[in-house]
Amino acid sequence: MKKLSILSFLVLALFLGCGGTEGKHTDDKVAFQEIQNVETVFNFEDLIATGWKQSKQYDVTGLENAQSAYMGYWALQNSNPVTYEIRIYPSHKIAVESGTSFAEEGSGETAILRSSRARWKEGLNNRRRIVGGGDRGKTNPRYGAYIIYGNLVILCEGRTREYSIENCKQLVKRFEYN
Repeated sequence: MKKLSILSFLVLALFLGCGGTEGKHTDDKVAFQEIQNVETVFNFEDLIATGWKQSKQYDVTGLENAQSAYMGYWALQNSNPVTYEIRIYPSHKIAVESGTSFAEEGSGETAILRSSRARWKEGLNNRRRIVGGGDRGKTNPRYGAYIIYGNLVILCEGRTREYSIENCKQLVKRFEYN
């Protein structure tokens, strides 16, 4: 009888532990690739088609090989808008080769937020966020991370790398649906 109880417990544990995926989305369990080479070469109209809204266009002088750069926002339905800086390059290869170091400079914990040290100064004030208030306010990067999606370098708002990547992921899904 004791063996039957143990066997029943093991079968139950196995059944519960191996719960099926029917009706569940497993996309979120798959690791998101922060550099994705997709066949499409995106342009400004493709950005607008996602529902992303432009708030500024930047002068790309000094942003090596970039065709254009924008600041704008997008929000999931019933959510607060998230700010993105999107830089368009002629190809994925050029985005990776020329855009990576500038994206690293403009995002993450080690972002360069002082004009005396930044290589591309255009939009630098928009890449900053003041946290706290009064005399104790601290300047932090607005963009916690970036991704390269095809020929786009996308800096995504978020206080942490994880939040930023999640915001990037949500925007990229819009490209896939359009």
